[in-house]
Amino acid sequence: MKMGKPLFVLLCTVLLAVLVALASAQAEEEEYEYKFCGDTLIIKSKTNLLDNGYLSWGGMIGGLQRVQVSNPFPDDRIYVTVSGTATNHCLFFEGNIDITLDNLSMEVNGGQMPSIYLRNNFNGTLLLRGSNRIVNNNEAPALGMWHGSHASIKNLVESEPASLLAKGGPFQAGINVGRESDGSNPAILNIKSGTVTAIAGPRGEGGTGGAGIGGADQESGGVINIHGGVVTAIGVKGAGIGGGNRSANGGEITITGGTVIAYSDIEGAGIGGGDDDSDGGQITITGGFVTAISGRLAAGIGGGNNGTSGKITITGGTVIAAGGGGGAGIGGGHHDNNDGGNVDEILITGGVIFASGTDGGQDIGIGSGGNPDKGQISLSVQVDPVTGFPVADPPPDLFAP
Repeated sequence: MKMGKPLFVLLCTVLLAVLVALASAQAEEEEYEYKFCGDTLIIKSKTNLLDNGYLSWGGMIGGLQRVQVSNPFPDDRIYVTVSGTATNHCLFFEGNIDITLDNLSMEVNGGQMPSIYLRNNFNGTLLLRGSNRIVNNNEAPALGMWHGSHASIKNLVESEPASLLAKGGPFQAGINVGRESDGSNPAILNIKSGTVTAIAGPRGEGGTGGAGIGGADQESGGVINIHGGVVTAIGVKGAGIGGGNRSANGGEITITGGTVIAYSDIEGAGIGGGDDDSDGGQITITGGFVTAISGRLAAGIGGGNNGTSGKITITGGTVIAAGGGGGAGIGGGHHDNNDGGNVDEILITGGVIFASGTDGGQDIGIGSGGNPDKGQISLSVQVDPVTGFPVADPPPDLFAP
């Protein structure tokens, strides 16, 4: 049978379209794999990282092998997955990159570099799958963020549980989110979901220490936003969440949802400032279930030892805050000198609040020895007739008739 020309052209066109679709699907499914650390550390990407110059690795630095993924193109975004196990390897990421941590286990025992370092102009998301463990046993954080970098943490699949444990080295943060010494150029971290546990390393010589999430020793916290997930942060001389030891303040901390447990073992606030004159910074809580505890001499939420409260605003959520050894539940830390222990500004207009100061620290207000005539406190608290819980009045409806 003789085929007509129009039908022949049509069949060729359909065949070509099918071949193009098959080739496209094959290209989409192709994945490049790169192995390090005796083939136990695996990086995968659908982008050819080698041919495009995104992937590099150098010689040993302080006993550590560095592997770096860099995206120099501000209008592009690349996606990588990191899995497996590694000892004494450090992963550096620069530029616009989304990173899936897939049951990754890393431990660093030498050198002074973060286990995972989000560096120059990093802007991306850490997507969690399975159980991920990042530990640094030397003088560096487990997860470090360059000043000015932006990162989010969330589950890869929201319906599947996933976790990240980040434990820093001596006097370093578990997750280092800081800023320049003049207060500028903060790193910005958004936690959206997942189970995230961040633990500062042990105290160094002279009582140095870092936050669970926030500043290292002598470093203020950056911008830390928690919108969901289960977040546990333990500071050592630094705040659970906020500033490190001897920092200016806790930075900017906002909690809108999730479950947050923040604790400092000694002289740092649960949420806010670290030891030694560190003020609370700017703390805003609008939702979630928040527990913040100081082990000694600092506020549950607010100032570290001899720190002022900073600006604290609570409009919602359930908040449990306990000061330690002269710290306020919510407010200033224990007073040693100057303005230490004072209130800057506290505004509570909503939420369920349980606050407890100790050894002279007020439940909500100044730390032991602070000046009651300084600062501003605005509270509207009543007892719910059904539950008996202390409840702050909701903000007034400005548009009510």
